Amino acid sequence: MSGYDPGGGDQPSRGSTPDLTSLQENFSQQQAKITALRELVRATESAQGKKTASAQEKVKNIAQRLTQYKTKATKSRLSRASSSEVDLMSTRINEETTEVEVDSSFANISGVAYEEQQHMSLPVARARSETPGSEKVNLLRQQMEQNRLKMAARESQKREVEERVIELKHKLEASQHTLEQSTAEFGRSTGDLSGLLLGPPAVTPIKMGRFEFNKSTSDLTQMVAGGGGLTSSLEVERLRYLEGRVKVLEQELANQPSSDERVKELERKILDLEEALKEKECVIEARTQAVSLMTENLTAKGRNTVDLLEDTKQEMLRMQQNFVQAEASLKQELDRLQVELDERSAKVSNLEEMNNILETARYDLTVENSTLRQSLEDVQDFATKISELNKLNQSLQHRITELEGSRYEFITDAEVEQARREGESDERVRELEERVRELEEGGDLAEKVRSLEATIEAQREQLEGQSKVYEELQESLQEKTVELNVLNANFSVLQEKLKTAGPKQLFPKSAEEEAEGETSKLKQQLDEANKGAIKSKLKIKQLQKQVDSFKKTSAVHEEVVRLTEEVQTLTQRLAEVEEEKGNLQLHLVNYDGSLPDSELEKRIKILETTCQNQTQAIQLLEEQKLDMDEDLNATRHELETIRESSKVADQGTTSIQSQMTSIEYEEKFEQCVTDREELRTQIGKLEADRTELQQKLERYMCENIELLDRIEKLSSVEKVSSAESIEIVEGLTASEKQEIEGYEAAAKKKKMAAAAGEGDDEGVDEGGAVDEADRSIAKHDDDPSADDDEDDDLNSSLVKLREESSELSHKIELFTNERREVLEKLEALTVENARNVEELERLRAENRELVASGSGSSQSSPAKKGVEFDRDGFEQALRSVENEVANYSKNKDKNKKLQIAKKLAGDAKNLGRLAGGLLAEVDGSSGLREQIIEMTHAQIEKIEQIELLREEVERKREEIDELKRHLEAKAEKSSSDDEPELLKVELNSRNDEIRELKKELESLAARKTAEVEEVQSRLKGAGNEIDILKELVQEQKQQLIDTYQEHEHDIAGKLKEIHNYENEAKQMREEIERLSRLVEQNSERFDEAMKQQLEQLQEQQDEISHKQETIDTLNAQIIDLYKTMEENANRVIEKEDELQYLQELLDAKKDEVDTLHQQLVEVRKQLESAERRLQEALATPAVDEGRVQELDAKNKEQLEK
Repeated sequence: MSGYDPGGGDQPSRGSTPDLTSLQENFSQQQAKITALRELVRATESAQGKKTASAQEKVKNIAQRLTQYKTKATKSRLSRASSSEVDLMSTRINEETTEVEVDSSFANISGVAYEEQQHMSLPVARARSETPGSEKVNLLRQQMEQNRLKMAARESQKREVEERVIELKHKLEASQHTLEQSTAEFGRSTGDLSGLLLGPPAVTPIKMGRFEFNKSTSDLTQMVAGGGGLTSSLEVERLRYLEGRVKVLEQELANQPSSDERVKELERKILDLEEALKEKECVIEARTQAVSLMTENLTAKGRNTVDLLEDTKQEMLRMQQNFVQAEASLKQELDRLQVELDERSAKVSNLEEMNNILETARYDLTVENSTLRQSLEDVQDFATKISELNKLNQSLQHRITELEGSRYEFITDAEVEQARREGESDERVRELEERVRELEEGGDLAEKVRSLEATIEAQREQLEGQSKVYEELQESLQEKTVELNVLNANFSVLQEKLKTAGPKQLFPKSAEEEAEGETSKLKQQLDEANKGAIKSKLKIKQLQKQVDSFKKTSAVHEEVVRLTEEVQTLTQRLAEVEEEKGNLQLHLVNYDGSLPDSELEKRIKILETTCQNQTQAIQLLEEQKLDMDEDLNATRHELETIRESSKVADQGTTSIQSQMTSIEYEEKFEQCVTDREELRTQIGKLEADRTELQQKLERYMCENIELLDRIEKLSSVEKVSSAESIEIVEGLTASEKQEIEGYEAAAKKKKMAAAAGEGDDEGVDEGGAVDEADRSIAKHDDDPSADDDEDDDLNSSLVKLREESSELSHKIELFTNERREVLEKLEALTVENARNVEELERLRAENRELVASGSGSSQSSPAKKGVEFDRDGFEQALRSVENEVANYSKNKDKNKKLQIAKKLAGDAKNLGRLAGGLLAEVDGSSGLREQIIEMTHAQIEKIEQIELLREEVERKREEIDELKRHLEAKAEKSSSDDEPELLKVELNSRNDEIRELKKELESLAARKTAEVEEVQSRLKGAGNEIDILKELVQEQKQQLIDTYQEHEHDIAGKLKEIHNYENEAKQMREEIERLSRLVEQNSERFDEAMKQQLEQLQEQQDEISHKQETIDTLNAQIIDLYKTMEENANRVIEKEDELQYLQELLDAKKDEVDTLHQQLVEVRKQLESAERRLQEALATPAVDEGRVQELDAKNKEQLEK
């Protein structure tokens, strides 16, 4: 697994797709590698089986030949003498031991081949078993571990076989040495024989290089014939010697049959020695063949080691290439992650800007919400104020009745002010209607809410898919951790085996012991596998173990270097020994003739020791070579473990990143779920608020309808009350006039009666009050005593009447003033209504123009005409964002996802701009709402003023009714009471005053009637104007109520939208905060992961460089070993040459035996000639007897030897 693949599989999300694909690719690569390893194991096992079969056949041939030689040797040994039986028994024992060893080696080789066949069959059978993928992988790993252990056992057995072959080689060399000794003894025996026959031995030159014994046959003749040149003394001694010799010869002639028997025995010994030589030659040939087989095996092993080294080099090059590719891919991944981080930071900045915008919008919406709630409270107060207006209308009606004598100009001013105010209110109502329509023409927020809900649902589905991917990644991660634990357990087992590997055994174990050892090893492997499965959760400890194992591998490399240094020193020593050997051989060749026998034997012993040392050194080198092979296999295994650990580390990084992304997606999913639940709860709350607002709206509409009915009633009551008040004022003025006229007529009658002494009854039938005055005057005329009392009463009543009339005039003046103020207010209302009507008409005209243009854009406020909101664009942007989010969730390619993310960022910016326009529109609607609230406050104030006026009119009307009742009571009391006579006197005395008052009252009545007529005319005009104004007010009120209802409905919808926007803003703010936290956490995790990965990469680079150095050193050492192997092969060739040389020596020995036979014949001839000479010598003078005795003694000694 090279490279980071943040990491896999077919995923619906963007970050996790390459991770699963890389995991699957790596898994397929691992499967391919496992199959390749299986094939390699099968090929090696088949090759080894072939080699073992060929070796087995060769060993069988050697064993057959040995058995043949053995049978031949046994047949020949039966006919040998007792003196040679000991030697032959020793050789037989040696041959039997060699045969047993060869048979045992054959058995071991056959056992190894059987085990290899079993091991070859096991993985095939297991590979064919149909099990799940993880179980197959575990079984394959167990089988590989078992195969490794069995291969190690085979290697140990092969080493044992090689050791046995080396021992056979040593024994062969020992047999060669014994053969040489036997040949030397044979040479000595032939020398003794020649000395026995010829007298004292002559000095024979021995050439040790080829063991050539050149015997001189002319020495004896020289001894016999050399006596002529001696002096006489010597002749005497010679004669004596001849005499003695003659005696000896006579004795020998007498003992001639015994000497023939000895010759025959010697011939038999020679034949036995020849047979022994033949057997030794056969053994030597068999051993040379075994040695050649071993050399072939060694050369094949050397070639295999070289091939393995080449394979390891290629694998290391592949590892370096993979590492470079992984580093490049990691750099690319880092660049990609940096780009993604920049994009996410840009997205975060955009989201922060949107958050700020939404926060301001939320604040504005909260402010508007508070204002709307305040307006709702004001509307509730509006109902109470309408009831107060009803009371004010009643009071105004009372005041209108009292304003008959007021001035017309005050009434007109009040009406103008009221009309002006009503016009302004109408204009404001029109403006509110226009703005409400503009708001209705704005963007449909319900569709936006639905689109946002759809996007939330799509995100929820995406998060569900990501959660599934996360679960799959967790399962794959668990499988990979199990594999990693198994590999670590295998690695620890191999390390323990390397540690616990003890000294090699020289002798093989039995099959039962080997089976027990295999079972124990298998049990240990099972226990270790169980322990590894238990320890699978401890990932950190396993990583630490891997680090320790890497350290141990460095220690192993140091040991290998040390061993190679020792091998080099040993090779140097061997070279020195070979040089010494060559020098000694040259020295022996040069100084062969001059050296004595003792020195030659010493030199031979030295050479034998050097040969033994060389053989031991060769054995040590072979053992070191085997150890180096084992170390090489161990290093290969360690390299594979390092490779797998690097793969596992890469997988760990990918799994960590996949875990990080899966955790992030899980948190996002949980957050979205919680947000969805919150949205649902908020939607429920909004639905409840909506139902409450609908109920309130219905209640407000009912209240408005009731208020309209009450206003209509009040307007009708105003009309009736104004007419009634005018009638009451007219009736009061008429009754006052009648009373005054009655009083004047009564006063005139009293004066005329007093002057004439008699009073004529004058009745004035002008109303109830005048008749009553006439009747009282008639009574006074009838009863003069009561006239004085009546005059007092009249005076008091007149005083009271004047006071009441003054009070009434004062009240009428106050009423006129109040009426004037009311008219001024009505005039202001009319003016305001006129202004409102003009504003409403202007807004309607603008609305018609906007509808005619069909632009679909709405003006947020009169002050912000430039800010437009594109509803279609906003909806289209939302749809495009939804489509892009769906494509992002469905797409699996990273590049396409990056493009979609960039496009989403642009769409988000566009949405932010459109949201800004929407917020501007909301700001305009908030300004319009404020204007509507101000207008409603103004209308409420107007209604309150009208209500106060009505209350005041009602109060004035009540006061007028009280005055009317009081006057009627006074009139009844004045008519019903009997006036005394004293009043008549007073009336007569005050007739002048009454007449004057009457004149004044008439003038006053004329003025008042004129004023009343003028006031009546003004009242009629004011009544008409009031009717017109009331109609206008009624229309404006109806329009205001309609617009208010529409505005309330729109406000309810806008409130709902505002709540939705507030919730969305809150959600987006929480989402932004959550995303910012996630980005910070991810950046921190990413930084930490990057640091860890960089550290791991640095460590791996250092380790790989160190391993490369060690591999280079091992390659150099292996090359040196290969050279030493070639030198050993050359040495083996030299040994073969030496064996050939020994064969030539044997041939030479045969030739020497033939020469010995010839020499025996010659000796016999010499004996005959010696007899002849003896006979001749007998004829010569006597020989020195002492000399003869000495010669006899020497002959006996030689014979004994």
